[in-house]
Amino acid sequence: MKRRTEISIETDTLLVLGRSGEHALNRSHERHLRPSIWCFSCGDHVRPLTTDEAALQAHVTSLTIFHWVESDRLHYIESSDGLLLICPNSLKAPFEM
Repeated sequence: MKRRTEISIETDTLLVLGRSGEHALNRSHERHLRPSIWCFSCGDHVRPLTTDEAALQAHVTSLTIFHWVESDRLHYIESSDGLLLICPNSLKAPFEM
C-alpha cells in the first residue's frame, strides 16, 4: 500500500507605509523560512534578501538594486530557480566597496 504525504506552506506578507509614503517596510514570513547562506564576499552566514526586499531595506527602487549588482556594489547569488538573492551586509554601505 502506497502512502501519500501532502505538505502545504502558507506565506504572509505585511507592507507598512509611513504617513508620507516615503518609507516602506516589508515583513515577509517567507523570509524566515529561507535558509541562511554563506556569503563568500563578506565571509559571513546571512539570510539573503530578494531584490524587492533589498530595495525596501535600502529605500531605493528595485532597478537601483539591479544597477548596484551589475556594478559589483552588492554581494549576491543567483538561486537554482533564477532568483537573485542579495547579501544584507552589503546593503549597509554599497558605495564603500
